[in-house]
Amino acid sequence: MGAVFHSPESRAAEAFDALRSSLRLSRGLQQLAIAQSIDAVREIVSATSVALADGDGCVVVIAEPQGTSLSVAGGGRRPADAAARMQSLHGWVTHPAPSIELDRSGGDDVPYTDWPQTRSIVTLPIRSTRMLGSIGLYWKQQHELPAAAFALLQGLADAAAPVIEKLLLQQELEQRVRERTAELEAAHAEVRKLAITDDLSGVLNRRGFLLLAQQELKSIRRGNAGGMLLYFDLDGLKQLNDRHGHELGDRSIAEFAAVLRGVFRESDVIGRLGGDEFCVLAIDHKGRSVSVPARLQAALDAANASPGRLYELRASWGWTPIAPGHDTDLETLLATADAAMYADKRSRRERLATPDSAVV
Repeated sequence: MGAVFHSPESRAAEAFDALRSSLRLSRGLQQLAIAQSIDAVREIVSATSVALADGDGCVVVIAEPQGTSLSVAGGGRRPADAAARMQSLHGWVTHPAPSIELDRSGGDDVPYTDWPQTRSIVTLPIRSTRMLGSIGLYWKQQHELPAAAFALLQGLADAAAPVIEKLLLQQELEQRVRERTAELEAAHAEVRKLAITDDLSGVLNRRGFLLLAQQELKSIRRGNAGGMLLYFDLDGLKQLNDRHGHELGDRSIAEFAAVLRGVFRESDVIGRLGGDEFCVLAIDHKGRSVSVPARLQAALDAANASPGRLYELRASWGWTPIAPGHDTDLETLLATADAAMYADKRSRRERLATPDSAVV
């Protein structure tokens, strides 16, 4: 067979093409080295592959923990079903052929892709110690990919593999950190809730009430809305414990807390200060000094109307208004409401003498 001679012009053109391809690959590798995300890697590999092989389009499939997706040169990302078909095609092309001509005359031996106009296609694996994805180049016309271009593409795939491996590991670690952070935040929130919540009644404990009430007072001081501080006391609780046991006494405490939650708004601050004493800081009390007693009495009447009760739930209470822009401290407000509550208690004792009751 005779030797094949190339003219100086053709050799110069081949050298220029090789240099241009090397520069394109070098630029792609530089971009890969600073890629910060899987999406960036997809776009870099896709664009570089098209430039190296003069392809009409490129699909880059990368298997991510949250599901496989792919990138198409010049066309954004494609859904997972397209990625699955591309993976199927990669599985079909198992030998390093420069290109495969797709026969569309019929049959299932050639997997279908998203591009009916595709005539030739080549796929290359992206893998390190495991399969990470694949590069799929396609042409609208029959095309034979030169071996040199195939080698450059495989070099690009090999260079992309450790970058993808690192980013996938980073994604996994970041996800673990997010999950662990969420767990810790939830745990801390639960601890904070337990630290300021009364186990028996389910409302704020003394520490929680004083903390949140101070914050609400600052809001009242800065705003135009007023408020009211109410002090409650469960009278007869000791007698109830002595006659029927602490279990029933505890039930009356929890029951009264439920009554308060039903009468007052969710935005109001409700707390059990200890023993049989409760406090409520109600915000924007316009007209509520009239409505609250009626609503409270109605709620108590409803609770006491249940059949088979061994005690009657009643309330002794006092309150003090909080004017918008006030400068009264919480301790003074509590003392004023407490004094009003004891005045109400004395009045009730003079009017009522129910030996087997919890007077609230």
